[in-house]
Amino acid sequence: MKLKPEKLLDELKSLAESLGVQVIIDKGNFSGGHCLVYEERKIVLNKLLPTEVKAAKLAQSLTTFPLDNVELKPMLRQYLETEKQRLASRTNALVSSETQEIVREVLA
Repeated sequence: MKLKPEKLLDELKSLAESLGVQVIIDKGNFSGGHCLVYEERKIVLNKLLPTEVKAAKLAQSLTTFPLDNVELKPMLRQYLETEKQRLASRTNALVSSETQEIVREVLA
């Protein structure tokens, strides 16, 4: 069963709140992401983006936090994992193959 975008966004906002992360949805010339303001964790989302995009950006930001010990609905955990993989593939596409090779050598 797939969640409707509005319900998914609500579930993700609840997860953020349980992690102590404030979610701010506002208008502006930005797409969104997570940040630290005066030692408070925040995720900012552009109000003008479609709900599906806001949910994806929120999920991608939330995957940077430790979620292994957080109780989540299987569907929500799968969505977070999918978005984490999408973010990683997009990030890898932006990094040169030479840089990727250096990172692999360092991590080996």
